[in-house]
Amino acid sequence: MDKTTTRNLPVKLTDEELAERSQSLAEAEFKRVDASTNLEDAAETWKETKKRLENSEAAAMAECVRLSRVVKYREEPREVECAVVVANGQYSVVRKDTGEVVATRAATNDELQMTLADAAGDAVDEAVKDAIAAHDEPWPSTDEELPEEDPPQSER
Repeated sequence: MDKTTTRNLPVKLTDEELAERSQSLAEAEFKRVDASTNLEDAAETWKETKKRLENSEAAAMAECVRLSRVVKYREEPREVECAVVVANGQYSVVRKDTGEVVATRAATNDELQMTLADAAGDAVDEAVKDAIAAHDEPWPSTDEELPEEDPPQSER
């Protein structure tokens, strides 16, 4: 009985077959290097994309936390105009919209000195206004000539 079978066994290559396999090996090596480079590039791109997406997620989470606090406490931080008041040895910051004192501390010597200078300036300003109001003639504007001064007593 002639039965046959096929097996995968080593076969010696001819010179022509060896040249073909060498060429195929070179092409396969180029493809492998290309694929490896593309894989590295894709991995780097993925890292950048992943980092960008993680940053976007973190920013969205931070905004959710901020807004949840705003909703929970029914208030949020905003720029509010405040007045600085130095009185009775105290330096205070007062909200102009509600009048609420938001900070108080002892005034420094420089701040107290500035308050005295301001008060003295205000007193002088008031005295000048009173003198002008008491004068029976209107005070000349800067465009008008000032009245001639009385001559000194030695010239009279």
